[in-house]
Amino acid sequence: RSGGSRPQYAGWGGAQPDATPFGQSLQVAGQVFTSGLGVLSNSRLQVKNDAGYARLTASVGVDDSTDNTRELVRFYVYGDGKLLAQSAPARFGSKAQALTADVRGMKVIELVVRDARTGNAVPVVATWGDVQLTQAAAAVAGPRTSSSDRI
Repeated sequence: RSGGSRPQYAGWGGAQPDATPFGQSLQVAGQVFTSGLGVLSNSRLQVKNDAGYARLTASVGVDDSTDNTRELVRFYVYGDGKLLAQSAPARFGSKAQALTADVRGMKVIELVVRDARTGNAVPVVATWGDVQLTQAAAAVAGPRTSSSDRI
């Protein structure tokens, strides 16, 4: 988690650490996430993988705070422009889905949420719950460990 101040946005709102774009707690089908990213549908976040992380994991879904409860969304993870993982379509009220991607060797990781919004529908509030990048375990004798960082 970052101890820095949160950015403020006008309009629809932007991605937020540990909260929805509108400052509410992250929650999917009643499951609260104290850590993660809150975004709006049709968004894309880029993360540089300078530390050489090997794996991205998250629990993804439509946030309970969304006003648009009809649209389905899908979560995608790209590495250097290549699709690495995608969720099944997620709908309001459905439990969070586990999403895992092998990001070894990738320089730029993209977290994307898309919907099939038609007309003037408002964006869907989407949650990347407990999203984190982890390092591969070292191949040494003794106890196996791995390190991780929350995004």
